[in-house]
Amino acid sequence: MYSDQAMKEMLIGVDVLLCYTASKAGLDSQMNKILDIAVEAGVKLFIPCENSLEFESDPPVKLIELRRQFFERAKEVGMPTLRVVNGVILENFITQ
Repeated sequence: MYSDQAMKEMLIGVDVLLCYTASKAGLDSQMNKILDIAVEAGVKLFIPCENSLEFESDPPVKLIELRRQFFERAKEVGMPTLRVVNGVILENFITQ
């Protein structure tokens, strides 16, 4: 894992950050930290992993609630985001 300063230095000059920290643990501990560093570095657009359901209308399960909270926080700190909601990963549910 990189230090906060090293991550900031790597992100300076980056316009778009694709962030694929998708687990509950990542949303709890890493996404907000990465968001803060991206704001400090001047990133213009944050695209998080959205291999999930649409959180605006889905039932309030923990992972969906964490996603909702993350996007609210991104708005608060002024970071534009792009969400590509493709639903669940079908390969996990297809049997041969």
